[in-house]
Amino acid sequence: LLVNKTVSAVEGNPNRFVINMTAEAKSNIVETSVPCDIVLVLDVSGSMAGNKLTDLKNAVNGFLDTILQNSPDSRVSIVSYSNGANVNAYLTDISDGIDRLKGVVNNLSAGGGTYSNKGLEQAYYVLNGISNSDPMYDNSRAVVLFTDGIPGSGSWSGLFGEDAETHECAQSSIYWGQVLKAPKGSPVNVDAADSFYGHHGMDFVTRDWLWQSYWLRDNRKNMPGCGATVYTVGLGLPQNDVKINEYMYRTSSSRPDGTHVVEWGNGGYYDNRTRNIPDGYY
Repeated sequence: LLVNKTVSAVEGNPNRFVINMTAEAKSNIVETSVPCDIVLVLDVSGSMAGNKLTDLKNAVNGFLDTILQNSPDSRVSIVSYSNGANVNAYLTDISDGIDRLKGVVNNLSAGGGTYSNKGLEQAYYVLNGISNSDPMYDNSRAVVLFTDGIPGSGSWSGLFGEDAETHECAQSSIYWGQVLKAPKGSPVNVDAADSFYGHHGMDFVTRDWLWQSYWLRDNRKNMPGCGATVYTVGLGLPQNDVKINEYMYRTSSSRPDGTHVVEWGNGGYYDNRTRNIPDGYY
């Protein structure tokens, strides 16, 4: 199954967005499409209230219809996040569960912060929870993260530590992206020294204050990878914000190892490869 997505603003109304998502079945002469386990990670932060949330619901419900049409043996899970995250629907057969999935989507409400790391963590647990004895274990896998703004508290700077929290949220999201993207079942140890503009992903690391060094938490060692393709979709992102573009790019499968793109330099993300526009996607 191929997931394609675009986001475009409605002309004359900067608060409305058209989200086009399609699911196209892959096939060849020998075999039909491989079913896919898809986790949709939906931003329900306070800034999504109103038209944005309505547009997102319409897009997701339309996407469910295309999955049913093109890959009826696929399964879908719905995760929503704001200050925390909820698994609103675990993996559900699209063929007989589409109405229930749509009901879950239609009942979503907005409020709180934009802690994408919490949503990606739940996506990881959904996929990692698939037993290798599950007859659908060999399904392909995809995670689609939607976000409308700066992660965490919503500010890259602040007087009371919001800046550290926001950068740590971004790095934690990148870490979760790494384990989601890693080959299915293979042990993953992220680099505890990695950071996002000098801030570390505290979901995965702990700090030695004496030596000023960072160590991987015991429960984050040798985590089994999920083998998923990770997509990130931005809805009305702040313009010319190189950090949000880097965070989305590194979380997605466009940057498989999730590392900083050294050759672009700090602040060098004004590039078509990062789609530095309000409606970026990776």
